[in-house]
Order: sequence, then C-alpha cells, then structure tokens
Amino acid sequence: MAKYNVTYACGHVAEKQLYGPMDDRQRYLAWAARSANCPSCRQAGADQAISDIEAEHELPALTGSEKQAKWGREIRAEKIAGVVEFVQKNRPATMTDEQATKFDQQYSAVMQLLYGRTEAGWWIDRRSAPGQEIAKAAFAETRR
Repeated sequence: MAKYNVTYACGHVAEKQLYGPMDDRQRYLAWAARSANCPSCRQAGADQAISDIEAEHELPALTGSEKQAKWGREIRAEKIAGVVEFVQKNRPATMTDEQATKFDQQYSAVMQLLYGRTEAGWWIDRRSAPGQEIAKAAFAETRR
C-alpha cells in the first residue's frame, strides 16, 4: 500500500492510495494516464449532467439541508432519466390519435407530479427504487 501522485488523462494530478502487487499498481497508473479523468473532472462531469437534466426538464430547486439538496439532485436526475427511459420504452408502437393523446396526457401528468416533488428527502427515500417503480407509483397517484 502506498500513495501515488497519479497523472490522469485529463492532465490533472491527484494523490491516490493504491493497494495490491506492484504490477497492478503500475497497470492502474498507465490506465489512468490514458483513459481516466481525475476525481475533480469526474465530479464536474457528473454535476454538468445533473444540471443538463434539470435544465431540460425545468426542475425547481430542492428543499432541505445543503447536503440533502446536493444528494437529492443527483438522485432526482437519475430517477427522472429512468422514468423517461421507462415511458419511452413502453410507449406502444401503434396507437390511434386518441390513444396517443391520452398516453401523452398521462405521461405529462406523471412528470408534472414528479417535477413538483421538491423535498430532497422524498428523492433520497426513493434512492433504491428503479425508474419503473417511481413511474408506476406516480401514475397511480395521478389516477386518484
């Protein structure tokens, strides 16, 4: 076990503790230099992806502590993307105009319900739920 100054493909250097045989450590260092971004660049990329989803869906800010809001934003972005994927995958290939209109209205109602969930804790509590489960629960709630 030793600490290394790892030079990543993004050009940044970060200290990292590496374990295992020397050959494995050298392989990691070579891989990081040609293929990996440093932790700061990875986090910046993740933050940008979250911001992109929030902008695309015009999502409001989350309430809660600063830590809860940050974590909730990550979860919400992942779950919203999962709901969209689930709905698009399960959209019937052939529908009448009336069926398509109804489907789109139901989808819109589900998304509006989810967009209105501004408590970070609500998203955190559902961090383990797949997008499919969240979509189905939101659909059931809109049917009440």
